[in-house]
Amino acid sequence: CNDATAPTLTNCHPVSFNLSAYGIATLTLADLTFTAADNCAVTDTTATPLTFDCDTPANQMITVTVADAAGLMAECMVAVTVNDVTDPTLTNCQAVSVNLDANGMATLTLADLTFTAADNCAVTDTTATPLTFDCDTPANQLITVTVTDAAGLMAECMIAVTVNDVTD
Repeated sequence: CNDATAPTLTNCHPVSFNLSAYGIATLTLADLTFTAADNCAVTDTTATPLTFDCDTPANQMITVTVADAAGLMAECMVAVTVNDVTDPTLTNCQAVSVNLDANGMATLTLADLTFTAADNCAVTDTTATPLTFDCDTPANQLITVTVTDAAGLMAECMIAVTVNDVTD
């Protein structure tokens, strides 16, 4: 084929996909929707990037390139939305006790609590409430620990706290 005409690449449709529980996703050309044509034949089709992870911004572009035997090429851009749909986890939430001080007060911090937080990407925020106790606090209390990941997904666990009034 005497070729002076570049191939065409049309109908490049957006794609959306979810990261795995390991925080990665790999696409193939078969995952993308586009139409390639040439007056002779398309001999090579590539797309980049096709691998994404937690560090990939949510909105990306993939460059699809087709070439014919004469080395003529066409490109199109495919909009990609990367989704993290895996909730973080909270496990090993262990009970704690706290002693009221001479003023009838006690305060815990996150460092005083024992729990295991995990996410396929990363936990970006950890909160716990309540962390302040006084004489009016019932002896057996629950603290709610909440972790949030960058996608805004959350997990919670309850930690039992025993409030001890040890002052005389």
